[in-house]
Amino acid sequence: MNRFGLIALIALVGLVPSAIASETDEFTWDIDGDGKETALTDGLLVIRYLFGFTDQALVQDAVDASATRSTPADIKAYLDAYPAELDVDGNGTNSPLTDGLLIIRYLFGFDGSSLIQNAVVLDGARTSADDVSAFLDARSAGGGGVEPPVEPPAVTAKAYFEEIISDLILDRCLSCHNNNGPANTTRLVYASDSDINYLDKNYDVLSDYVSRGNSWTLLVKVSGKRSHGGGAIYPEGTEEYAAFEEFVRLVEEEDASGEE
Repeated sequence: MNRFGLIALIALVGLVPSAIASETDEFTWDIDGDGKETALTDGLLVIRYLFGFTDQALVQDAVDASATRSTPADIKAYLDAYPAELDVDGNGTNSPLTDGLLIIRYLFGFDGSSLIQNAVVLDGARTSADDVSAFLDARSAGGGGVEPPVEPPAVTAKAYFEEIISDLILDRCLSCHNNNGPANTTRLVYASDSDINYLDKNYDVLSDYVSRGNSWTLLVKVSGKRSHGGGAIYPEGTEEYAAFEEFVRLVEEEDASGEE
């Protein structure tokens, strides 16, 4: 299996975490401190943090109105204080597409194989569903905000694009791949976020490119393994490259199943 400019508040690293941690004396998945542990607030904050998101991009539409930690600085300081708690698979590395994905699935109510599928690494200390669940359960305050689903909610290519891929494109691809840029004659021409419909437009551009059989071309150009005017944008082995791989997989899976 990525994703996102997803941090340099030195004063907060030194001072704020201890103050925040003292509120509960232990780490829980209630990242925003609203008394609930939910996938689309707390889980999303963790994934964005692990991708390196900062400032408003970290908290946008992901903090509950009743949160006691609601600013980007508050969220970052809390998570900075507990790096070991975010290493869910126990491989010594905090990764959005393994640890982050395990956390958000857990908060959605996933269990068993659906919890760990394509989200654990072979070098991890915790690779079974039971081990991962035990680790996550031990850090839960029990404040679930949603009922466990009967079937795990599917992550769609469109949702994944909007949450992960879009920022990667705006950050590193848009400068060339725009209507006035050096890549304006290619099939990958994107709109800037000043366009109210940029998410829909850019998703349509990239998903159509993949659907037309260009998955391999996209990945080798992104990684710099094939001639590309922009060079190696996201080299193979990075979280960002892995995010593009996951997007490709989702688009191809939906194409194969006939989903829109």
